[in-house]
Amino acid sequence: MNLTPNDVRRKQFDKGFRGYDPTEVDLFLKQVADRLAEVAEERDRAEERTREVESKLSHYEKVELALQEALESARETARRSEASAEEKARLIVQEAELRAEKILHDAERERHGLRQDLVRLNSRQAEVAARLRGFLLSVRKDEAAHVIVEAS
Repeated sequence: MNLTPNDVRRKQFDKGFRGYDPTEVDLFLKQVADRLAEVAEERDRAEERTREVESKLSHYEKVELALQEALESARETARRSEASAEEKARLIVQEAELRAEKILHDAERERHGLRQDLVRLNSRQAEVAARLRGFLLSVRKDEAAHVIVEAS
């Protein structure tokens, strides 16, 4: 049975011979009604606070979910950034290795060319030296013959 403060205030009792003192009963009923009204107000305030707390809880749950989604999104972005950076680093290393190979190949080719030039120069030097010796020998023979002719 739901009993409201107004139910208590409106309650009427039959009057009997030598029954309870109506003033005393009325005063008690007023006290009970007042206390019921206080309890009802406290219950209403508690229900309102409960609704507010539930509303805040719902809001915080949504915020928590949004934060979790943002965190997961940030983690995924970090994973993608890391993978992208690793791929870029791999490509940079690969490109550097290719450049190094080309530089080594070019240096080897140039070294080979320099060796060929050195062989040609050595050969040319030997040729020039041989010609010079031949020339010097022919000049000496001519001078020796000239000296012999003059002496005779």
